[in-house]
This record gives sequence, structure tokens and C-alpha cells, in this order.
Amino acid sequence: MRRDFSIDTLLLICLSLPIIYTQTLPSCFIHRQANNNGFHRELQTDISLESSPENQLESCQVVLAENISSSFYFDLDQIEMLYDMGAPLIYSEQKIDVEKPAVHSSSHLVYVYQDLTLVKSEHGRSSFAANFSVPFHLRYHQSSTDQTHYFSADLQPPNVFIHCRVDSLELNASYDIPCGSSPEKQCKSTALHCV
Repeated sequence: MRRDFSIDTLLLICLSLPIIYTQTLPSCFIHRQANNNGFHRELQTDISLESSPENQLESCQVVLAENISSSFYFDLDQIEMLYDMGAPLIYSEQKIDVEKPAVHSSSHLVYVYQDLTLVKSEHGRSSFAANFSVPFHLRYHQSSTDQTHYFSADLQPPNVFIHCRVDSLELNASYDIPCGSSPEKQCKSTALHCV
């Protein structure tokens, strides 16, 4: 059986469908560099976001989910002492034993929270940035009898999220991650693809 629809019928069907509005995710750029030599280093992270006018990111923060291998550690007590000097808030769900060598350590997940600041706004686009340094330490590795044996430790790229403290700015938030100021709570966050 064939049905013929008129243009008026199709228009009525289209008008009755719900309108779904999704905000465009900001463009994300990340640059990271390990500074200093030896076992005690500093990780400099610079993140910039380019956003359209509908994304008001002043009340947002970037959250880095860092999967730290057994070769490294963040000394959370040391970082806490640096908060007054602008160090980002860092949270780990597990205790990090800073005394263990790499062979007796396991990887751990660390969340790094940094507020975004407006850098400039022109031509209908806004630029936001989060720039911070975090001290990290290399663990001691098992000695080797082979004089040519060197150990290479790579710091993997983090997963980057954005969390906004304004309910009206959801940015299609679909991940629950620990809230920075109250890690026992879960906050809705959006994953960003940074280049």
C-alpha cells in the first residue's frame, strides 16, 4: 500500500520533532615539557582552548587524568606545600609510596585540576589558558650487570577533561570524575581531544 504525503504533512512532522542543541567543544592544544635533570624534575604543562561565544569557560577548569607508570611518582605532600605558590590541585584515589623503587611499585592514576583563565576575546572567539608546573620524581630501578642496559621511562599523554561549575554549561558532559575541591563527590565532565 503506497501513501502519498503532502508537503504540508511533512512540514508538520518536521516541526513537531524536538530540536536538539549541542554546544561545540572548544579546540584544545597542549604542550608539555619535562624540565631539570636527574631524578627530581618538573613537568610544565600549557593548555590553550579556543572557544566560540556560546561556551563561557570562565567558570571551568581543566582536569588531567594522568596514568603514572611505576617509573615515576608525584609527591602529593610536596605539591600540597606548593599550593600557595600556584601549584594545581592534585588528587589520587590511592596512596603513593614515595620510598618504593620501581620494581616494587605499581602505576597510579592522578587527577590534576587547574582553573582556566581568559587570555583574549576577539572576532567572536575566546581564548582560555591553563599553565602550570608540577614536580615529579623518577624511581630507582633495579641495577643491571649489563653496562649497556639503560632504562627508558615515558610519561604518557594525559586524558584531558573540562569541568564547569555552572550548571547551564554542560558541554555534553558525560564522564564522572572526582571533583577537585571535594574528591569524594563525582562531577560531570567532558573529554577533550587535545593536539
